[in-house]
Amino acid sequence: MPQDVTCPACQATFPVTESRTAFTVACPHCDAEMTVEFRKPAAPPEPGQPRHALHVTPGALPAPELPRPRTKRDIDGEDAEPQRASGSVAIVLLSGGCGMLMVLGGLGLTAWVLFGLIDTTPPVAYNRSGTNPPPINRVTPPSNTFNPPNNTFTPPRNTFVPPNNSFIPPQPKDTFDLRPVTAALPSITPAPLDADPATVKLERVGMVAVGGGGRYLVMHLPDKGQLTVFDTSAGQFTATVPADTGDAHLTAGVSKVVLAAPNARIFRVYSLPGLTKEYDSTGPAGIRGMAMGSRTNGPMATVEVFGEVKLWDIGAGGITEVEGASGKPGVHWHDRCLRAAPDGTAFSTYDGFHSSQNAILLTTQNRKWQVSADIYPVPYPGVDGNFYGNGIVVSKAYQDQRVGGIGASSGVWFVPSVSSKDYFLKVAPQTIGFAPTQQKTLAVSVHKGRNSEATAPGTTVLSDLPEFEGMVDAFRGNVNVACDQHFFLIPQAKLFITITAKRDRLVVRRINPR
Repeated sequence: MPQDVTCPACQATFPVTESRTAFTVACPHCDAEMTVEFRKPAAPPEPGQPRHALHVTPGALPAPELPRPRTKRDIDGEDAEPQRASGSVAIVLLSGGCGMLMVLGGLGLTAWVLFGLIDTTPPVAYNRSGTNPPPINRVTPPSNTFNPPNNTFTPPRNTFVPPNNSFIPPQPKDTFDLRPVTAALPSITPAPLDADPATVKLERVGMVAVGGGGRYLVMHLPDKGQLTVFDTSAGQFTATVPADTGDAHLTAGVSKVVLAAPNARIFRVYSLPGLTKEYDSTGPAGIRGMAMGSRTNGPMATVEVFGEVKLWDIGAGGITEVEGASGKPGVHWHDRCLRAAPDGTAFSTYDGFHSSQNAILLTTQNRKWQVSADIYPVPYPGVDGNFYGNGIVVSKAYQDQRVGGIGASSGVWFVPSVSSKDYFLKVAPQTIGFAPTQQKTLAVSVHKGRNSEATAPGTTVLSDLPEFEGMVDAFRGNVNVACDQHFFLIPQAKLFITITAKRDRLVVRRINPR
């Protein structure tokens, strides 16, 4: 089971695999060498904890002692006996060959004596009168009567020659087809609310995945060990089931939910909306991100520790890797930051949420992965096929969609609706009051089409709300949360949902965009 190691030099953390003996490993961040040893703990570990204690020492293991060089006497001593053995074998072979020649010669001489001296002339009839009888008309058989025709028993040419390349193993595929699995989308209708706003207290929320084409918000509660679903058309939580504790990776499609169990090579598959457990399937080690389109049922993409990308088909009884789709196209291993376009045709991953950190877009071309690295800070794929982010919206071809005059890396974030191609959110940092009592907060507004200047008809700017507390860096004034994990716009349900910065409350507000 892999465990995380902290580099003594740069304090970076990366996973290593258990071993019975100590070994040397280099930090992938600073190349510093260290010795890693898995030791048996003094007391049995708690359930869910690693079986071995991890001991890290700076520096590499000492080099092993080299063997003593061989001398000429050693080499001569090794060669002497094989030479005598070789001479004995030659004598045996020569004697056997001579004996075989003598046997064959004797057999040939015997055959010549037996068959060459036999008189095959027919006998002459005896005449009592002493005169020779008239000649007898004997029928002479034609020559070669009993000889078989030429090549009668000669087999056809190349009868037993195997075809060319019959024993060459098949080569692995290096191309694939990205074919999203479509399914009927559930309808989204306006939600009934007992109060506006409605606040629901929660245990700490881990990953949130959008499913059902935007109707369902699937949440993992890592401390409580639960998986729960919020139905936006019902305006409430409708299903909760036991799940793994600890931070897990999570993604959802139209009717499937996949959770990667923490510290285990297991995918757990559930159905939507009821979260019925379907099966467990073996997965890879060291997943850093996973995602699939909310309007599809796969394939699902994963990114592993050192940037290897894989595609997975989600079948009725198991998850299987898509042949030819595995590779390292140049995607960084940004932890928990992999996103999928709702239609499942593109993916994005990114470093973080600040203006200097750009996204990587992952699409396909000629049945292979195509990567556009660090083009713009646009990590959030929308239903309309565009990518939204820090002050800019771009297409899959990386063309600016010109939604407003804000500009890339301005600190104002655009977040697409999870269910509609017509609307998006603008999340802008805001300062309220004056020093020393001023506060950093947000102003969030709903926009339609590609107009980021005017709010959508029927909506107003939501400013300085209690649920926005802690979402802006108090010193730099930047948004310090992943917007698509905290803000959810569902126009068909007429809802705007916020998960607080501490991820312990869910606030539902009524909106009516037109």
